Amino acid sequence: MSLNIIWLLLLSSSFIVSFFTGRSELLASALLEGAQSAVTLCLAMAGAICLWSGLLRLLRDCGIAQRLERLLRPAISFLMPGLGGEEARSAVAANITANLLGLGNAATPAGVKAASLITSSSALGMLVVINSSSLQLIPSTVAALRASMGSPQPFDILPAVWLTSACSLSAAVLSARLLGGREKAGGRSPAAKRGDARRDRVHYN
Repeated sequence: MSLNIIWLLLLSSSFIVSFFTGRSELLASALLEGAQSAVTLCLAMAGAICLWSGLLRLLRDCGIAQRLERLLRPAISFLMPGLGGEEARSAVAANITANLLGLGNAATPAGVKAASLITSSSALGMLVVINSSSLQLIPSTVAALRASMGSPQPFDILPAVWLTSACSLSAAVLSARLLGGREKAGGRSPAAKRGDARRDRVHYN
């Protein structure tokens, strides 16, 4: 809601300023050019996103993604105590695997599913932290943006991406562990408690 208000204020102020400064034609031209550029960019990125999403599906069908998920489970158990059952661990592992490949769109469904299954507020917070500062081995979305803008070598940013994402992930996880504390295994998250309260009210009514 607050973001919608911010966008409304920005658009309103743009129209007001352009009207009083006599630049309404420039504003209209910029709006049309921006809309055209947005459509062009979406179409340019669609191919790359479909390519890497298909690659992730291929890795899953071949069993490689599942092996990577199994390799991540010890680290997930250490970072997220009281995570929940096997289904929650698999969803978190799938989410992290997709983020490692730079597939943010493919990681979203697994992340939503994991968030709905997690029963610990500290584990849920750690999931948000890891998603916000995830380590990316293949920054496919950024590479697609660079390629659409005419970059001759869209993947030449790999060393910088690896270094910065590793540093951001380490700092974020360390901060979450130091400031958030650790919740006892089996605790209920606030979202789960609200869901229980709603179910109790429905049952009572």
